[in-house]
Amino acid sequence: MEQRIVMSTVRTTATTTLALSLALSLGGAPVLAETINYNSQGAKTTTYGTTTQSTTPARRSGTPAPATTTTTTTKTTNTATTATTTTKSTGGSADLVALQGPKQIIHSGATWKENATYLNIKQGQEILPLTMTITNGVNGASKVTGLRIMLNGRKLANETYFRGTDKFSIDMSGLLSAGDTQMAMQTFGPAGATISWVLTTGKIKVSEIKPDTAGPGDKLTITGKNLPKMASAYQIFVGKVAATIKAVTDKQIDFIVPSGLDGGKQTVTLYIAGVKCDPLYFKMKSSPEITGVNMIETTPASPFTISGKGFSTKASENVVTVGGTTCTVTSASATSLECFIPDSIQCPQRDIAVQVKTNGTEAKGNVTMCVTMRTIRSGESLPNDGIH
Repeated sequence: MEQRIVMSTVRTTATTTLALSLALSLGGAPVLAETINYNSQGAKTTTYGTTTQSTTPARRSGTPAPATTTTTTTKTTNTATTATTTTKSTGGSADLVALQGPKQIIHSGATWKENATYLNIKQGQEILPLTMTITNGVNGASKVTGLRIMLNGRKLANETYFRGTDKFSIDMSGLLSAGDTQMAMQTFGPAGATISWVLTTGKIKVSEIKPDTAGPGDKLTITGKNLPKMASAYQIFVGKVAATIKAVTDKQIDFIVPSGLDGGKQTVTLYIAGVKCDPLYFKMKSSPEITGVNMIETTPASPFTISGKGFSTKASENVVTVGGTTCTVTSASATSLECFIPDSIQCPQRDIAVQVKTNGTEAKGNVTMCVTMRTIRSGESLPNDGIH
């Protein structure tokens, strides 16, 4: 990076003025020249090319302003594109997490001093919303009067960003890569003048997961605050099985429940930019499976037992059909269902499917049975709907 010092001619009335114009060239292309003037009353004049901004300290009523006439010979053509920087007011820090800093820089000497440092963020943090906050006059120390912040050789901010306060913030989102990024701070002011900087991101808060019951292929939503808006920032596991992320915003994450999980309480582990969040929980709908029936052949109005796994222990949450006819479930455990074939089933039927749905999830397995005609015993009356 080439530096060119351009001196300006300054005339004042009853004042002593220090003028310094620093023009920086990036790759041979000059950027905007700046001239800083300080007089004995503390007035400061900043010249950007042909534009002048003047700031004068507050005076008591009736005190005349010092007369100052400035003539500059600096002429620099802006032919390079400088970094775009967005500033914003500093809010409370309760919802911020420091990724680096606070770090102090103490000015020494009577001239400009360059202070080189590095911003370092972990893999994945480069996609987070990032903010750097600069504070002037830390812990009652003197304040710098000149400041230049350069990021990888590009101008990022200067002392005008304070705008009458002791603090300003810069939106660093998208400006940093994982690992080290070089930053230089040039300071000017009284010896011992101190500034500090801190790199922060919004405190990520994950609040809940909905719905609280789901099955394989269902969508679940995690809600929170200050969430990254890029799906690549996340990893989600249900138990030890990775889940597919469908959509993200700064307030929620939608993902699909993977298959191959047992029914009951499941732990959802969320990683954001490599950082593990507190666990969340939901109830996994059972993934039922039929392994057999105790009756290869039976008759209407007869009991039978289905064996398998993943059934709900609440009878009403299991729906059993034989040949498409719904049967009554009289009792249930996780591995067996006691059922009753209705008297109204059509018969005879051979090799008809026995099917189970537990909490709306179809059971795996291919099991069949036969329903034959009933034998009417002596003294038994026939049902009113005809002979089976």
